[in-house]
Amino acid sequence: MLKLTQIADKWPNVLQFIQYLLDDKYYGTLFIADYPELNLFFAELKKLAVSQRMKEASSDTAIFDEGVWDLDSKFPDANDLYLTVVYRFHILHLIDDLKACTTALRHGVYDDDELVRILTLLCELCNENKGRKEVIWAFSQKYLYHLVDIVNHASTNIDVRNLACYALTTHLLAIVVAEVDDPRFWLKYSGILSRLITDRCLNYR
Repeated sequence: MLKLTQIADKWPNVLQFIQYLLDDKYYGTLFIADYPELNLFFAELKKLAVSQRMKEASSDTAIFDEGVWDLDSKFPDANDLYLTVVYRFHILHLIDDLKACTTALRHGVYDDDELVRILTLLCELCNENKGRKEVIWAFSQKYLYHLVDIVNHASTNIDVRNLACYALTTHLLAIVVAEVDDPRFWLKYSGILSRLITDRCLNYR
């Protein structure tokens, strides 16, 4: 992807391919999370975004007909991709913190303040269109079980169900369930979600 960004000025559809790679469940954003080249990738995307803005500002839009603009609008621009990666890695860092909390939860260690902090930040991101899209993307890939762990723990502990973290967890879970449209997600999680609803751990309409 780093090399692809260096030729994207000549072939705009390369950015569409990079978007496809970033969305891939096994070789995309999650796969490159620990790569040392990631900072270079960020820098290249940012530089490309600036270059594209300068070209747009200096171009005469009157020379393009409507059909060409319709085609161009289907391609993501470098700034879109840059924001996608920035949001995703911010969200993945929050989910790493959430994982630490849910791992401790399984060992009887409960930190409500830290859970509330993480879940509040994730819920606040859902108030923005871009943030909401990327929160849903991240949880639908492989991380929904962290939210399920909190709900499961609350089902056996009435005190937890009265805490703010439980309300935030079920709110976030409802957002993901309502808006994710990946059939693989439903094949994987439909049984778990049905059980939570049946056990009245989760109210979802």
